[in-house]
Amino acid sequence: MRGIGFIPVCWLARALRSGLVPTPAAYVVATVIAEAADVDGRWCFLHLETMLERCGGILSLSTIKRSLNDLVDAGLVRKLSPERTREFFSADIASGRRWADRLPMVMELMIPAEAFPAPVVEEINHVRAELGEEPLTETSRPYPSVTTRGHSDPDPGSERPTDLYPTHLDPNTPVPSVRGTSTTARARQTPDAHDAAKTKREPSGRALELLSHIPDAALHRPGSDRAALAQAVDRLIAQGLEERELRPLLADTHALRRPFPALMRRLADLEQARLFLDGRLGAGVHRAAENTGTGVASPSVWKAGDLFDHPPEFVLDSQGRAAQTCPEHPGVRNVPGGACGVCGDPCRSVPGEILHPPTPAADTPPPPEPDPVADDPAEECEIDPEELRLMKESLEQAGRARATPPSADIGPALSPAARKAIGSVRARLARLRPREPE
Repeated sequence: MRGIGFIPVCWLARALRSGLVPTPAAYVVATVIAEAADVDGRWCFLHLETMLERCGGILSLSTIKRSLNDLVDAGLVRKLSPERTREFFSADIASGRRWADRLPMVMELMIPAEAFPAPVVEEINHVRAELGEEPLTETSRPYPSVTTRGHSDPDPGSERPTDLYPTHLDPNTPVPSVRGTSTTARARQTPDAHDAAKTKREPSGRALELLSHIPDAALHRPGSDRAALAQAVDRLIAQGLEERELRPLLADTHALRRPFPALMRRLADLEQARLFLDGRLGAGVHRAAENTGTGVASPSVWKAGDLFDHPPEFVLDSQGRAAQTCPEHPGVRNVPGGACGVCGDPCRSVPGEILHPPTPAADTPPPPEPDPVADDPAEECEIDPEELRLMKESLEQAGRARATPPSADIGPALSPAARKAIGSVRARLARLRPREPE
């Protein structure tokens, strides 16, 4: 039937808009069948594994089986029985090309006869007559009688406002819940549960006004989270909690890492609200750490506190040390709040703590003034007493003829530092020696 001007996949797109396709997954499976079948919808024989590959991996094997059953129930696909399938492949089984116990499904896409143009129907029936098959008529291919809702195209002149995004939720409209409906086991046990769900109270304007200062950015799902908070506020109002007591419960949301769970814990019931107002719910969160040897508060300190308002802490190893404690040596592992093992400076107690340099004490004495005598190189060097004696004799014999040669037990030549020290001593002795009269 090649060359006949009809495309089954294009007809499937119209069938989808008309509401003939039961589910989106069934549309994908029907598209695979239409691409494998002839122009008139006969015959498609594919294994389930092959259909799984041709679906592009977006459907599972169980979904494909369920979608085939949906298409058969909707009248869009006709599947041959196992006996008719073996008859269909009788020639291949006899020639050994196929095995009787490993045959694919044989399916026919039931495209209605009225979906084909009249010239196309004549061409299809001409080919069918040559193959010895029955002609395509409205009796053999009636219009499928399905009860699915049609997906009509939107009216281009509609005045309906568009949403901000597909999943946009109105903050003032709570999300309906399936609990208590007729499809749940609890509703079947209690017949009036469905009626109770219909009469569920909407959040009051007073509760929404108290929550108006909480921005949507602080909530993970603004619509449902705000509705749950409003219902919790209404519950506490019904239990006798006044507005002046409710406002502290909803304050300080900017300081919470997870505002919604923390607020729901405070608004859980009247007892939890009283504990928070009395300072007992969350007590211990900012308490000083006990001396446990690791510099971190023990779990008993904050066990009864707010579970969602714990301050950040260092991750300690088995020795109670952590990295990033010293600002100058972040890679060195130290005890939080102790001293750095490299530079000895104080370490952070909590991550991100800013450490200031220690201020000097007021009663610290000023540094001592430098001693001019200490700068004298003669005081810093140790001179041999024998050399000092020889220097004095040399000074006493200054200007006189040497009667005897110098002693032979004089040691080797002096170092530059020693000669410098000797020069300094000579200059001092020259200043101390009285001048001879002229």
